[in-house]
Amino acid sequence: MIVSDRFKGDTNEALKWIQDDTYWSLLPYLYTFPKGIYRQAISFTGVETELYKINREIESFDHRVLQDAHDKIAAYYRYQHPDKLGQLVLPFVAPDCSDLSLEEILEKIYTREWCNFWYAEVRRISEEPLVVRAILTAVAYQNTDDGYEAEDLLMELLHDRYGKLWDTDVILSREYRKNKSHDTLRLPPEINRRLYYI
Repeated sequence: MIVSDRFKGDTNEALKWIQDDTYWSLLPYLYTFPKGIYRQAISFTGVETELYKINREIESFDHRVLQDAHDKIAAYYRYQHPDKLGQLVLPFVAPDCSDLSLEEILEKIYTREWCNFWYAEVRRISEEPLVVRAILTAVAYQNTDDGYEAEDLLMELLHDRYGKLWDTDVILSREYRKNKSHDTLRLPPEINRRLYYI
């Protein structure tokens, strides 16, 4: 995870670092759950696709392939769940924390709530077949042009789901500039060369 400010008021540093600390344990679920959904669809249809065959053999992948997607979901969570510092922590919210400081209690609560949201959100986004295919394609063809296109598609789908205007990374991104710059579609130079100079 890249720890940075993603929107105006993104100042909950404690939550950002908890999201960073849980990154390695949570990220694989963004691949394994959709992979399970796809595997189940294949078993229903009885048709093994090329994408399925490639993913069936994958045991590990370059985390950077899904890092932007993770960071987008993490930023959206922070955007929707403002800082809890200063809120009263009632005993029934953290019953196992009677010997801890307020900061330690908040860390436990942040971690629990973030992890619960992560698992539920990955299940929710996996209900969309295009998201599942984008994730599996990005991993199957990681660090290739096809993989990069799948990563871009996944991010567009997440931008559509969560919105773009609150996320400064989107506003500053190449895709946003390309699509919003003077209402004219401009192709990045590498695609432009591929289309016209082959």
